[in-house]
Amino acid sequence: FENGQKFHQSAREMQQANECQERLPSFSHAVAEAVKEVYAYINLHFIDEITISELALKFCISETNLSSCFKRLYGQPVGAYIRAKKLRYAAELLSGRTEMSVGDVAHLVGYGNQSKFASAFRAVYGYPPLEYRRRMKNNASEQKKRFPE
Repeated sequence: FENGQKFHQSAREMQQANECQERLPSFSHAVAEAVKEVYAYINLHFIDEITISELALKFCISETNLSSCFKRLYGQPVGAYIRAKKLRYAAELLSGRTEMSVGDVAHLVGYGNQSKFASAFRAVYGYPPLEYRRRMKNNASEQKKRFPE
């Protein structure tokens, strides 16, 4: 009886594994490597205007494979990753690396419309860009007071 139960449990586990494989399609080694190259390229060129179709063409991979494999490997869609990189860089610039205006920072990271930039920035960082800059400068000056050089 125990062996029969183990057989049914094992068969059930195999069926669950097969169903899982169907939900999470596997990608060839070549596709996964191409997506890793796309990731590295994005990290170097995120300031540029990049589209998924351009990336797919450049790295000889279908848009569908690029999109699904990227999300599976990095946990988010390609476009969301690029936006996050741009906003992270904008936050760096606003936190004291430069005295660029918010409009110039927005333009640099690819937002032609400053209000769209401000909305996207606020959604991620919780404050509009100018408020974020002010808070970061206040934090930096507090740090200097506490830990003078």
